[in-house]
Amino acid sequence: MSDRIYVRTWDPETKLYNGGHYEDPDYKLKDNETTEIIPDGLRPPYKWNGHAFEGSSLEEFEKAFPLPDELKEANKAQAAKQDAQDQLNADLMKQIAQLKVSNATATQQVAVLQQQNSVQAQVNAGLMKDSAMLKVQLAKMAKPTTPATSAQPTSASEPTSPSEPASQPTSPSEPTEGVSKNV
Repeated sequence: MSDRIYVRTWDPETKLYNGGHYEDPDYKLKDNETTEIIPDGLRPPYKWNGHAFEGSSLEEFEKAFPLPDELKEANKAQAAKQDAQDQLNADLMKQIAQLKVSNATATQQVAVLQQQNSVQAQVNAGLMKDSAMLKVQLAKMAKPTTPATSAQPTSASEPTSPSEPASQPTSPSEPTEGVSKNV
């Protein structure tokens, strides 16, 4: 079939396309025949204008190929459904756009909060450092500056040297006030 050509024919009086057939490559075309193709996108009925096929207008198409009433109603219903779907799609796209704006705003707010947290952390670190320095200064100020001779313990319960035992406290049954012990 690849070595054959497709010949299109039209009615000689009305110039309307009426079909086609395959012929050998050496076939001699008649007055109402051509090998020109019908361009895509044209509506039938197709008319030969002398050098190419033309499509019909919408009115001519609907007159030549009328739709049954049931199909017209189905088309109207489908158009209404499509309009509702288009409206739903538009609403959803609007919501998506609003969510994107909200998300961008929230992202900016998070960035601002993170920056504020970073500044707050720096302030807190500085305050902790200052507090530690003040504690060190207070500790230095509270430390008594006594001579080295008073470094011996003054409490009777503390040993004066590591080898000496600590003195025993008096027993609670013995009075200690104003009484001296005889040895």
